[in-house]
Amino acid sequence: MIEHVIYIATTPDRLWEALTNNADLKEYWGDIQSTWAAGSGIAELDAAGKRLWQGDVLRNEPPRILAYTFDTGDEIASEITFELRAPDTLVQPGNSIVCLTLSQAGLPENSSTYNACKHAWPEILSSLKTYLETGRPLGFLWKN
Repeated sequence: MIEHVIYIATTPDRLWEALTNNADLKEYWGDIQSTWAAGSGIAELDAAGKRLWQGDVLRNEPPRILAYTFDTGDEIASEITFELRAPDTLVQPGNSIVCLTLSQAGLPENSSTYNACKHAWPEILSSLKTYLETGRPLGFLWKN
């Protein structure tokens, strides 16, 4: 399983919006399309409109849990879960910090998709954090 934890200076509602709003996603990640209702489809498209991966939304429990399947078509599908919670440590009064835990389960550790995702998630989460805290995403070349 892949797991990453990141702390973001934002509110749970704003982080939730950034995870489930197609326009926000395009700013810091890519062209990800979904209605975000449980049972609906999800897909990321490249600049030419080709599907990079697809899946189905499994859980949408704002602003706490978002889960969906992730299938590149090359290997076994996996499950991605975003969990939002308050930090376990004390936060200075007047500050809003959200602890975001991302987990991806179901990929064999020796697969190419596992290795690609293991390296991509820190970049995507860092771009999300920077986007929410500064209004500008990081400038990675993979971003559409």
